[in-house]
Amino acid sequence: MSDLLSHLVDAPFANILILAGLGFLAIAVIGKISGKIDPSATGRVMAGVVGIALLVYGIYSHSAADKLRPQGKQPPEKQSAQGQGQSNHKSEERPPKSPLAGNWKNNNPTTRGITRLEVQQEGETVRVHAWGACSPQDCDWGTQPAAINGDSASIAWDQGFVLRKMTLTPDAARLRMTLDNVFRDSRAPQHRQEFFVRAD
Repeated sequence: MSDLLSHLVDAPFANILILAGLGFLAIAVIGKISGKIDPSATGRVMAGVVGIALLVYGIYSHSAADKLRPQGKQPPEKQSAQGQGQSNHKSEERPPKSPLAGNWKNNNPTTRGITRLEVQQEGETVRVHAWGACSPQDCDWGTQPAAINGDSASIAWDQGFVLRKMTLTPDAARLRMTLDNVFRDSRAPQHRQEFFVRAD
């Protein structure tokens, strides 16, 4: 139906002629219309002749316009819709941004633990760069590869006197970090959970 309507809109002058011809034919056939149009017998014959002439010329004009129109050309509205569809299709093919990847900062500015994280992800490969709270500037923990488990990533830092095991999990727009410290001396293990927000 939409194709038919767009096709009719392509040749408005021919369509006016066709509609006028149909109107005159209706007067010729019906005669009196709503008490406002009441032609005589001669008027009805003339309306029929005019109606047929307009109808024939309108159909001829429409056919001529169809022949002149390039076959491959489409109405601008349809081309625009197709272009939008292709654009949407391309955007759907683009891989979604990883919920882990990016630069993250601790949402607690006074933390004594991890202050910021930089997570890089390419497919199943994830690398995490971490910084811990130190004075006068943060301690650079370096970069370690992460193991992916579902939506989470697990990272381990072996710092000699302590093994730090970190798990990163998306939490809505935040990143939840759990950190377990296993000391190699007599100190008891430590467990910490903190949240990070995007810094980029």
